[in-house]
Amino acid sequence: MKLARPTAILFVILTAAGAGLTAAVQDAANAGWVDISAVDKKDFVSAGSNTYFRLEPGYTLVLADGNERLVITVLDETKIVDGVETRIVEERESKNGKLIEVSRNFFAFNTADRGVYYFGEEVDIYKNGKVVGHEGASLLLVEFGHLEKK
Repeated sequence: MKLARPTAILFVILTAAGAGLTAAVQDAANAGWVDISAVDKKDFVSAGSNTYFRLEPGYTLVLADGNERLVITVLDETKIVDGVETRIVEERESKNGKLIEVSRNFFAFNTADRGVYYFGEEVDIYKNGKVVGHEGASLLLVEFGHLEKK
């Protein structure tokens, strides 16, 4: 399987800008591909960190600009995706104090290469306090933060 390999910095910039990870994957795909078929699933754990990414339950990042707010929280919840226990990272986006989107992103830390891998997301789009869609939801595998040695 060949997948894009963007850096965590790209992920943080796109997340902070409110763009979906699907855009990050497409940008990374245009920049080049890496074959990760040799990644051993036994090396994945649901928590860990490297210089660029904290996948530790309880970690929260709040980004705000004017009337827009994005709260990113590493939850104490996991989900099995493709046989790997992933950690759920929730993004809650609001505008003018009203919830507009909740994304549950699935990540795992690789103990062999210290990379953080993205396994997809579930998205709820809100309007007037009710879920009206699930745009951008996907399950795929992308590597983030593979910039340091073990």
